[in-house]
Amino acid sequence: DRSRGGQALALLNGLLGVATVLPALTGSWPVALASGLLFGGVFLSVVASTTALVRHNLPASQWAAGISAFTIVFAAGQIVGPTVVGWIADGPGGLARGLVFSAAALWLGALLAARQKPIGDAE
Repeated sequence: DRSRGGQALALLNGLLGVATVLPALTGSWPVALASGLLFGGVFLSVVASTTALVRHNLPASQWAAGISAFTIVFAAGQIVGPTVVGWIADGPGGLARGLVFSAAALWLGALLAARQKPIGDAE
């Protein structure tokens, strides 16, 4: 209830970006482990934060439509993202370059989410 805008989503996307870029910076297994733990600990919270965003900003009668819209966007991202990153990783720079691209996309999402202000009082 403390965050009715996109601040929670921005923080979570920022953390996911950090978790994503860490293995690109070093081949150290403890860093890879920390990356996996951070990513795993944060990923599902993104879904919860978008659900909360919808519930805080839309009347109950529009919750299903709002959550459906986010679900469609997530699904599209889960199709397009790995495809694009796969193409990038197949080129020069390999997987590290793909991870950097992924982190940049997450950080861009964080910046956009941070700009999301509360829409208004849900009825």
